[in-house]
Amino acid sequence: MGRSIKVTMAMLMAASLSHAHWTGQCDLLKQTPLQILPMIGRGNELPMLYPETEGNSSTPQFHLYALEEFAGGRGISILTTPERIEAFGNLPSLARGPNEFWSNIYEEREIPGKGRGLIAKKTLHRGDTIFSNTPILILDDDLPDRPKWSRAAVGGLPVATQKLFWELCRPDKSDLVMGRIDVNVFDVEIGGGSFAALFPEIARMNHDCRPNADYYFDPSSMKHTVVATTTIPAGSEISITYIDPHLSRDERVESLSDTWGFPCSCSACTLSDRQSYLSDSRLELIDELRSLYDEDGWAGVSPQMADTLVAVYEQERLHSYAGQAAWLAALTHCAHGNRWETIRYAHHAIELGNLNEEVMVDELDGLGLEELEQLTLEPELGDCWMRARIQDLKGSQTVIL
Repeated sequence: MGRSIKVTMAMLMAASLSHAHWTGQCDLLKQTPLQILPMIGRGNELPMLYPETEGNSSTPQFHLYALEEFAGGRGISILTTPERIEAFGNLPSLARGPNEFWSNIYEEREIPGKGRGLIAKKTLHRGDTIFSNTPILILDDDLPDRPKWSRAAVGGLPVATQKLFWELCRPDKSDLVMGRIDVNVFDVEIGGGSFAALFPEIARMNHDCRPNADYYFDPSSMKHTVVATTTIPAGSEISITYIDPHLSRDERVESLSDTWGFPCSCSACTLSDRQSYLSDSRLELIDELRSLYDEDGWAGVSPQMADTLVAVYEQERLHSYAGQAAWLAALTHCAHGNRWETIRYAHHAIELGNLNEEVMVDELDGLGLEELEQLTLEPELGDCWMRARIQDLKGSQTVIL
């Protein structure tokens, strides 16, 4: 499987630096206590692997931090530098207990044409948590010679967790390790650093260009949570998207075939040519309306345009991204002094934003859910209130003068 945009699972290309190489027989050394130890080691020492480094002495040293006791014995392997590992130590907490799974929610089954997938055992509603788990591998984005390092990292996991890794799908048969890692990792931010994290359970979920579930990562708990984004009837497959769902049908089909090696058979990609044309037209309209926000800001867009953006997202069943549209609509109606529309859209945006705040905040100038909560109570006190009318008034005065 792979990643969606949203942010989306990224394809990681193995980096190679001429001044760093792997030594076949690395010495397993004991690490003196770092800030990470009180959190996931509780004073226990962490094993580390030191590579030899040639050339520039300023070249970062990448170490393997492995702890089998992490998350109730699930274990974790982290490949990064001593400087960046301190970011983990600065986090408020790390998951120490078992991962959260609920056997009454889903089961794994064979699905014709797709292999194995997850099927809902009961009706799930928007916002229901499907599962929440910790990563088993975390790879620094700047890691050199990723294939050799990654093999060592997998070997540092408990046996049961290694089994989860080897059960991952591998479209690229040429490399036993990277063939599994490249299409299954997620980009995450931890302590200001960029990493690739591997969560094996979500790899069991099949792709759909119009998925009924989404996911988010909380770096403070190290938990990756999958939630329902719409009603999922019992007996239905639970799906996520591996790619940016805003792409046209032809672009989606090509991307999935090139990266994951399968022809997409989801409902959005098997529409008739006429229906597909209309779907692509709606996606183009979404792009057009969002570009207006980028150019003019929410105070420069009409309420009718904002309403249309929300409606088109709902027509395309892009539930995760509909939260952004509702948020923009709340700000737009606020700017035009429409109190009740502001409140309605703010409530809707909060509901969807709680499913994945990362998608919400990504393109909205860092605004948080707190600002939206204010709009649900007293929109007149928001910075956006009447902003468009004030701008129009200033423009009229300029013309008169």
